[in-house]
Amino acid sequence: MGGGTKLIVLTGHGVWAPKRGHDAYTSMPARCTVHFYTGNFTLMTEGFGQELEQGRLGARRPMQQAGPLKLAPNMMLTWPKGLTVNPPKSMQSEMPGAKSGG
Repeated sequence: MGGGTKLIVLTGHGVWAPKRGHDAYTSMPARCTVHFYTGNFTLMTEGFGQELEQGRLGARRPMQQAGPLKLAPNMMLTWPKGLTVNPPKSMQSEMPGAKSGG
Protein backbone atom coordinates (compact mmCIF):
# COMPACT_ATOMS: atom_id res chain seq x y z
CA MET A 1 0.00 0.00 0.00
CA GLY A 2 1.09 3.52 -0.55
CA GLY A 3 0.31 6.76 -2.30
CA GLY A 4 -2.41 7.85 0.13
CA THR A 5 -3.97 4.39 0.50
CA LYS A 6 -5.50 3.81 3.92
CA LEU A 7 -6.08 0.35 5.40
CA ILE A 8 -8.93 -0.10 7.86
CA VAL A 9 -9.23 -3.46 9.59
CA LEU A 10 -12.63 -4.40 11.00
CA THR A 11 -12.39 -7.20 13.54
CA GLY A 12 -15.32 -9.13 14.89
CA HIS A 13 -17.95 -11.59 13.84
CA GLY A 14 -19.70 -10.85 10.57
CA VAL A 15 -23.38 -11.68 10.41
CA TRP A 16 -25.12 -11.97 7.07
CA ALA A 17 -28.81 -12.57 7.50
CA PRO A 18 -30.74 -10.95 4.67
CA LYS A 19 -34.40 -10.62 5.53
CA ARG A 20 -37.41 -9.22 3.77
CA GLY A 21 -36.99 -5.44 3.71
CA HIS A 22 -33.20 -5.60 4.26
CA ASP A 23 -30.67 -5.51 1.47
CA ALA A 24 -28.58 -8.66 1.07
CA TYR A 25 -25.85 -6.69 -0.73
CA THR A 26 -24.50 -3.17 -0.61
CA SER A 27 -22.57 -1.17 -3.20
CA MET A 28 -19.01 -0.26 -2.26
CA PRO A 29 -18.20 3.47 -2.39
CA ALA A 30 -15.83 4.80 -5.05
CA ARG A 31 -12.16 4.20 -4.21
CA CYS A 32 -13.02 1.53 -1.60
CA THR A 33 -12.41 -2.21 -1.61
CA VAL A 34 -13.44 -4.77 1.01
CA HIS A 35 -11.62 -8.07 1.55
CA PHE A 36 -13.00 -11.11 3.39
CA TYR A 37 -10.32 -13.53 4.58
CA THR A 38 -12.59 -16.42 5.53
CA GLY A 39 -15.38 -18.15 3.71
CA ASN A 40 -19.01 -17.77 4.68
CA PHE A 41 -19.96 -19.61 7.89
CA THR A 42 -16.33 -20.32 8.81
CA LEU A 43 -14.22 -19.12 11.72
CA MET A 44 -10.83 -17.48 11.63
CA THR A 45 -8.14 -18.75 13.98
CA GLU A 46 -7.05 -16.46 16.82
CA GLY A 47 -3.50 -16.41 15.41
CA PHE A 48 -4.54 -15.37 11.92
CA GLY A 49 -6.94 -12.77 13.32
CA GLN A 50 -4.09 -11.16 15.24
CA GLU A 51 -1.82 -11.24 12.17
CA LEU A 52 -4.57 -9.56 10.16
CA GLU A 53 -5.06 -6.88 12.82
CA GLN A 54 -1.32 -6.18 12.69
CA GLY A 55 -1.30 -6.00 8.87
CA ARG A 56 0.91 -9.11 8.59
CA LEU A 57 -0.83 -10.93 5.74
CA GLY A 58 2.20 -12.51 4.12
CA ALA A 59 1.13 -14.41 0.99
CA ARG A 60 -2.49 -14.75 2.14
CA ARG A 61 -5.12 -13.60 -0.32
CA PRO A 62 -8.74 -12.76 0.43
CA MET A 63 -11.33 -15.45 -0.23
CA GLN A 64 -13.82 -12.79 -1.34
CA GLN A 65 -13.48 -9.15 -2.30
CA ALA A 66 -15.52 -6.35 -3.81
CA GLY A 67 -14.01 -3.25 -5.38
CA PRO A 68 -15.28 0.27 -6.01
CA LEU A 69 -18.96 0.45 -7.01
CA LYS A 70 -19.27 -3.36 -6.87
CA LEU A 71 -21.67 -5.33 -4.68
CA ALA A 72 -20.52 -6.84 -1.38
CA PRO A 73 -22.46 -8.84 1.21
CA ASN A 74 -24.25 -6.41 3.53
CA MET A 75 -22.65 -7.75 6.71
CA MET A 76 -23.33 -6.61 10.24
CA LEU A 77 -20.19 -6.55 12.38
CA THR A 78 -20.59 -7.73 15.97
CA TRP A 79 -18.11 -7.59 18.86
CA PRO A 80 -15.32 -10.20 18.61
CA LYS A 81 -16.61 -12.30 21.53
CA GLY A 82 -14.08 -14.95 22.48
CA LEU A 83 -11.27 -13.26 20.53
CA THR A 84 -8.38 -11.11 21.68
CA VAL A 85 -8.16 -7.79 19.84
CA ASN A 86 -4.54 -6.62 19.54
CA PRO A 87 -4.26 -3.55 17.32
CA PRO A 88 -0.85 -1.94 16.69
CA LYS A 89 0.18 0.68 19.24
CA SER A 90 -0.41 3.36 16.60
CA MET A 91 -4.14 2.53 16.74
CA GLN A 92 -4.55 2.37 20.54
CA SER A 93 -6.21 5.79 20.78
CA GLU A 94 -8.83 4.71 18.22
CA MET A 95 -9.84 1.56 20.15
CA PRO A 96 -10.48 2.21 23.84
CA GLY A 97 -10.10 -0.93 25.93
CA ALA A 98 -8.03 -2.84 23.35
CA LYS A 99 -4.83 -4.57 24.39
CA SER A 100 -1.49 -3.28 23.15
CA GLY A 101 -0.23 -5.51 20.37
CA GLY A 102 3.10 -3.97 19.43
